[in-house]
Amino acid sequence: MNSFSKIKFSGTLHMVAAISTGIVPQIFPQLKWYQMLVAYIVAPILAFCNAYGTGLTDWSLVTTYGKLAIFAFGAWTGYLTLASPSGSDFPAPNAAFFRSIEVLGVEGFSLLPKNCLTLCYIFFARAVVVNLIRDLVPKNVSRFIPIPMAMAIPFYVGTYFAIDMFIGTIILFVCQRLDRAKADTFGPAVASGLICDDGIWFLPQSVLSLAKVKPPICMRFLSRRTNDKVDAFLKTLS
Repeated sequence: MNSFSKIKFSGTLHMVAAISTGIVPQIFPQLKWYQMLVAYIVAPILAFCNAYGTGLTDWSLVTTYGKLAIFAFGAWTGYLTLASPSGSDFPAPNAAFFRSIEVLGVEGFSLLPKNCLTLCYIFFARAVVVNLIRDLVPKNVSRFIPIPMAMAIPFYVGTYFAIDMFIGTIILFVCQRLDRAKADTFGPAVASGLICDDGIWFLPQSVLSLAKVKPPICMRFLSRRTNDKVDAFLKTLS
């Protein structure tokens, strides 16, 4: 992109930002023009952080930064649509999750578990320190220090995904030891196939949900003490 194209593109972005700053508050009166302006000022900073993290981990965490924005603007505006995301025949679990974040931002952090914020502060400071150490030590040493951004992803997406990635990494490592060329050639294709296979189930799952089909069995994972109590209660019903 030459200099003229960059200037033209930048001018277009500024024009769109200016127009939306004036129009969006007219559509949603609860929003103020200065709130839109703050959003446009902060967005490039978060975009840079996301681009940096994506370069380190090959994983875009744009939704994470979106949640941070929900916390901030939820606490600032306190505006809720009063919509119910999961009280119908077509629930939206993700919508319920985002609404909970909004409510948390509005009502304050008193709803969080005990010591939750303290742990957040500790791990944030730890991530900064580890990054500084990685930048200051020689490369032959820093390559043995885990990247905090990569370590944080399993905590964000859940253990099920982290376990899948760990097993896949071990398999790929073994394949590379046996035949590096074939592993580099077929590794991405095999991984993509497994990921697609995991996602394809959502289609029949949606069809079964629309047809109101109930599962034939139910599974539960309880502690031994709680399970004994449930079994005792069920015996009283029989």
